[in-house]
Amino acid sequence: MELFTVTLLLAAQQTAAPSPTTTFPGFMGQGRAFTSRFDNAFNPAMAVVFDAVATASEADEAEFNTSRLRLFEIDLASQIDPLGWAYAVIAFEDEGEESEVALEEGAMWFDDLGGNFSLRGGKFLSDFGKWNTLHLHDRAYVFTPGPAEEYFGGELNVSGVELHHWFGLGDLPLRWSVGVAPEFGGHETGFAGEALERRTPANFLYTGRLTAQHDVGVNGFFQWGINALHSPSGLAAPADTDGDGAEDAEFEASQTTLGLDLTLRLPDPTDLTAHTATLETYFNVREAWDPADAALEDRDATGLWGYYEYAFNPRWAAGFFGAWWQSVGTERGAEFFTAAEAAATRTVFATWSLSEFNRLRLEIGQSVPDAGEPSWTAALQWTVVLGNHAHPLDW
Repeated sequence: MELFTVTLLLAAQQTAAPSPTTTFPGFMGQGRAFTSRFDNAFNPAMAVVFDAVATASEADEAEFNTSRLRLFEIDLASQIDPLGWAYAVIAFEDEGEESEVALEEGAMWFDDLGGNFSLRGGKFLSDFGKWNTLHLHDRAYVFTPGPAEEYFGGELNVSGVELHHWFGLGDLPLRWSVGVAPEFGGHETGFAGEALERRTPANFLYTGRLTAQHDVGVNGFFQWGINALHSPSGLAAPADTDGDGAEDAEFEASQTTLGLDLTLRLPDPTDLTAHTATLETYFNVREAWDPADAALEDRDATGLWGYYEYAFNPRWAAGFFGAWWQSVGTERGAEFFTAAEAAATRTVFATWSLSEFNRLRLEIGQSVPDAGEPSWTAALQWTVVLGNHAHPLDW
């Protein structure tokens, strides 16, 4: 009898572990996690995202004359201990010619370190600019801004660590971050220099951001951000060393980018309307091969993009988007808006949110490539979200 009683007590200790009660801010609301190795209460916050796009264009390119499920995304997040939480974003992407499965993000965020410090480590969207931490399907427009594609390969995704600090200057809230990433890149493969076999600190990417929000009116805000990134030799620069017109070598190259972002948000709770305007500009310096001097030389490029959106009510919104950028690897004139090797896009869009989780968007616009003829493209985007979906940084 005594042995049976002891056995019952041990079983109760193993199966009656207390459920966690702490919550965490940010990525996907609240969650629960393991409290012991015998606890089966692991229940992460979860979301599934469908992002479908149909396009028709004057351009003779298959990717702009098709319909496809552009993205199927699975999001997971949960508390991991009293100091922080972890999240993962797994994406099944259709790029038009082929499909792939990718870990878009997988990171741990320790946001209870004291002194308003937090640390993020893993693979994640870098804290560079106002909008880079948002996936494309969560933005107000259909396609990635051209300057981001040109200078970062798309969304700037890094594998490394990032330190954040929130503080106040009087009544003004400010935040800064610094990051170090041995691996980095966007959807375009050339940016990260994947051909580089070894990764030393000279091949790493270093980032920094300072941002602040000012109250405007009763419910509005104006936000500004200053951004910088630098890699001493982390990119791969293709070169034609023998002058036969074919690339036959690849060199380690540097890139430095300075950025400025401005965002104004003016909601009106009385009639549920809202104005949103944003502008981001980049000043980019990248090393490229110069066949005349048979050496790597700096190439300067400038780009900017922005949009304005007016929400008529929680269901309907409309606006316009514009971008202009210079190519990263060619010579050009000094004139800002008339330089050679520059491209531009300009579009108008209308968004119908059938609910908080179901959205349709129609976008029509013109693209002006750095070489070739302008073309018009119409796109219809349908985005559906199942579950608890948000993002770790909203300012």
